Amino acid sequence: IGLLDKATGAEVVPTTVVELSETKQTFEFAGLKGDVVPSILRQFSAPVKLMPASGEENLQDLAFLAARDTDGFNKWDAGQKLYTVAIFEQMASEMSSTTYNYVKEAFGRTLQDESSTDFSIIAYALMLPSEGTLQELIDGVVDPIAIKKARGTLKKALAKEFHSELQKRYNDLTKAMEGDEFKVDADS
Repeated sequence: IGLLDKATGAEVVPTTVVELSETKQTFEFAGLKGDVVPSILRQFSAPVKLMPASGEENLQDLAFLAARDTDGFNKWDAGQKLYTVAIFEQMASEMSSTTYNYVKEAFGRTLQDESSTDFSIIAYALMLPSEGTLQELIDGVVDPIAIKKARGTLKKALAKEFHSELQKRYNDLTKAMEGDEFKVDADS
C-alpha cells in the first residue's frame, strides 16, 4: 500500500507491505497532515480484484489515482475502472459531465506526464478497455453493438479534446527515438 496526498498527489507514505491476517483489520499511519488516497496492491501483479464494501467505486478517488498514482499498474487499473464507468454510463443513456470531467483529468494528466520514463505504462494508461474486457464485466445479455458505440463515443470525445496534445506527445516520442535501434526490453 502507498498513500498519496489528496491535495498535491505527492506520495506521503511510500510503498509499504502490510500483512492481512484477519477478516477485519485497521492500519494506522502516523504523521499524516491531510486527506490521503490509498494506492492498494502496489507492485503486486497477481489477478486480484478488490471491491469496496459499499460495492461502488469512488469515482473521485479513481480519477485521482488514474491521474497521479506513482505505481504504474495502479495508475492503469484506476484508469480502466474509470473509463469503464464512463463507457457503461454512455451505454445506459449519456455519460454524466462529472464522470467525463474525471476522465478528462486522468487522461490529460497521463498524456502530459513528463516525469515517467516508462512510456509503455503511459501508453497502456491512455488506452480504453477493450470491447472484450467490457463484455466480460456485463452480467446478463451483452450488446456488442452498444459497447462498440459507447466506447467509440468516448474515444472520439477524448481524441477531439486532446488532439493537439496527442499530436505533440507523438512527435516528441518519435523525435526522442530517432536513430535508436528497436529493442524489446523494459528500458526501450
